[in-house]
Amino acid sequence: MKQEQQELDCVLQIRAGGKQRAEGISTLYRKYAPQMKRYYMRQGKSLAQAEDLLQDVFVQVIRNIDSYRHDGAFSAWIWTIARNRLISEYHKSGNHVSEIEFDENLIENFPINSAHNSDEDELKKCVHEAFERFNQQHQERAHALTLFAIYGWTIEEMSSFLGRTIAATREYLSQSRKKLRPFLKPCFDFLTP
Repeated sequence: MKQEQQELDCVLQIRAGGKQRAEGISTLYRKYAPQMKRYYMRQGKSLAQAEDLLQDVFVQVIRNIDSYRHDGAFSAWIWTIARNRLISEYHKSGNHVSEIEFDENLIENFPINSAHNSDEDELKKCVHEAFERFNQQHQERAHALTLFAIYGWTIEEMSSFLGRTIAATREYLSQSRKKLRPFLKPCFDFLTP
């Protein structure tokens, strides 16, 4: 509750303008900039690109502060701006947002069924295609699982990013894994029983 009140105070300061605006945006910057910078860099952006995106996010926060209606967590609102800014950057560069990089090194330690030892590449292909299908139907869940499982975000970082409580974030990730499982089912034949 204290965090929500502090963020609401910052919103009111930004809306007031002048020195108060500078104080409000500085407080929010100190709180969110490190996490957002890591987020952008984990998405393959250089330090300079991450800092440019971060600057754009806070410019948008100032420009759009009046659109924040207090009907949801401020953290969800600002992270939506950050995520949308990254998506815009992908569109400008011609990359497709739905193409999430899949770390094939994660598959290397899977116990491969001896009948399919020569098919390790097939397992990688199967998992990659399954995750692509999952991403097409559940893009936000796929993104959350990628950040948590592949990039190693903490539950606290995920909670802030999703604008949910820690308990709700754990449940969301659990439900996301359950939704992913049917997509991966054809790949289970490659694994040792």
